[in-house]
Amino acid sequence: MKKLTIRFCLLLLFFLCASCATVQRPQNQPPIIQTQTRADQVRYFQALNNWDLAGVLAIRTQNEADSLHWRWQQQGSHYVIHLFGPLGIGNVRITGKPGSVTLETANGKKFTSQNADDLLMAQTGWPLPVSNLFYWIRTLPVPNVQQHAILNTQNQLATLTQKNWTIQYNYSSEMNFPSRLTLQGRNILIKVVVKN
Repeated sequence: MKKLTIRFCLLLLFFLCASCATVQRPQNQPPIIQTQTRADQVRYFQALNNWDLAGVLAIRTQNEADSLHWRWQQQGSHYVIHLFGPLGIGNVRITGKPGSVTLETANGKKFTSQNADDLLMAQTGWPLPVSNLFYWIRTLPVPNVQQHAILNTQNQLATLTQKNWTIQYNYSSEMNFPSRLTLQGRNILIKVVVKN
């Protein structure tokens, strides 16, 4: 009887440990894409209009190079993008919606425009194609613009050429978004790393 009780306790302990070791994804996080076709991926990303991404990016032009941290929060057609250098230097906050973009600097100055790319370039000198990245970061081409796409062996977008830019994608099995984008064009090299 004593041996049976010990065996039962050991078996119960084993199942408890096994259940504790099971890792589940948070309920509010969409499942990782497990599709076989590019068409399925396109439908998934077209329907994805809310996200909160963060990482680092590097911008290199003919004259200078900058390294920045970034966070992009998207809610439907509204977005907030934070860009900042080491120790918060060059902190910039971009708030946008269709037809209106506001850029706020660390010292509280605000600038408005209808175009995020032009506004960012004018106020910071950073040639970041924000309006295109809304699509490219989801592996989607900008609509109604000529494009050339190359897929990898998993039917994921590997290279996209559009609007005088070539975008190369790297993927991680741990997230739905690409883990790295490399943009080249107009004598500019931009590397975007998605960490969270």
